[in-house]
Amino acid sequence: MFKGIDAAGMNATDLQADTDYFLSIARPDGGAVVLPFRLGDQRLSECGEHVVLAAREKFELLRQLHRYPEILALADANRPAASATLEAALAGAFSVDRGLYIFGAHKLGAKVARFCVERGIEVKGFIDNSSDKHGKRIDGILIGGPGQIDGENESVVVASGRYSNVIMAQLHGLGWKHVKNMHELMFALRTSHNAESDFRSFVDVLDTDAMRFISAFLALDDERSRQVFDGLIRMRRTLATQVADAIKSPFADEYLDADFVQPADMAYYVDAGAFNGDSLERLGKVTHAYLFEPELPAYYDGLKRHADRPEVFFYNLGLSSSYQKFTYRPAMSFDLLQEIDSPIPNDIVSYIQTIRLDDIITGPVTLFKLDIEGAEEAALKGAADTIRAQRPKLCVCAYHRASDLWKLLDEVKRIRPDYKVGLRHYSDLMDDSSFYFY
Repeated sequence: MFKGIDAAGMNATDLQADTDYFLSIARPDGGAVVLPFRLGDQRLSECGEHVVLAAREKFELLRQLHRYPEILALADANRPAASATLEAALAGAFSVDRGLYIFGAHKLGAKVARFCVERGIEVKGFIDNSSDKHGKRIDGILIGGPGQIDGENESVVVASGRYSNVIMAQLHGLGWKHVKNMHELMFALRTSHNAESDFRSFVDVLDTDAMRFISAFLALDDERSRQVFDGLIRMRRTLATQVADAIKSPFADEYLDADFVQPADMAYYVDAGAFNGDSLERLGKVTHAYLFEPELPAYYDGLKRHADRPEVFFYNLGLSSSYQKFTYRPAMSFDLLQEIDSPIPNDIVSYIQTIRLDDIITGPVTLFKLDIEGAEEAALKGAADTIRAQRPKLCVCAYHRASDLWKLLDEVKRIRPDYKVGLRHYSDLMDDSSFYFY
């Protein structure tokens, strides 16, 4: 029995702040899910037993949760544990005793290969559709074409952010029988992923933080964002990459999606996780740009790349909530294949130093982009004064940690509750999702 007031016959204007309510929502199978909720400004980090409804106008959306099957499933206290369901679905799906091939001879493929080698699994070779790569090697492993593989009998893992679904369709069309995506392998092997030590965290958190995810969903301000959120939950629950076909936006729009970011927003640009300044080139003309990149190879390449632009300031620093210094881990580098032309080697032992944005930027900020491998929440805390005073547009990558889809929204709303919130996704995998605060 749920405590509180049954809201079935109520209007939004009837709701009282900080009062316990519950609402019965019909499931497509004829059953119902009972969802406890409260109206108020409670932090999502401080709740877990009920949904937080931040505004009365979201009450009607709460009534409509049946339109979003994955969000409604999160609300079902009787659902089986997500990891247990996947365990059953993948039982016997992987036969790695005889080794495997990896389709995708690029960064993600190299990452998967290294996971396999660490666990004593033989990587027989890379496969790639690009003939320019055939005959070359990554980490000593030969790259070949699909025509060179016995697709009838060999196990293949597809590792591509932008082309997984095209490749999967290609291989199924060829009749290959033992094809899995990289997320399925990472779940089976319990590898690390982004800032999480165990890939399964991205699945397990659906159970432990269900009410927080629903609360974050209800805070979104456009229908496309709600469809994207629902799809991302399905992708975690099933590990199916095909889900992305319905929810992804063009990869070229990442960070600067025109649904939220206009040219006027780009005048005073702050980039946390700037790499070598490649995103800045997409902006065109800016009045001032402040780029932060703690990796030395990328930093030096960026200095050279933008040497003739006096309006661009490059800092060999990371952004965080405090001053810190810690050992640089090459395994976290975006430049996995050492493609940067820099006098500093990728695998050098060095340190990353962090600073608060509030302590280094005193001028205007109109657009603040954060893609910093799981440090986004800390960087937002260190930029709270700037955000509170200037209300810049924010693009915050929301896929490095399992809880990012609710925790980053919670942090920004703590600083400025008046932001509207959008969400877009840009790949076939769980990676490359961004919140936009506008």
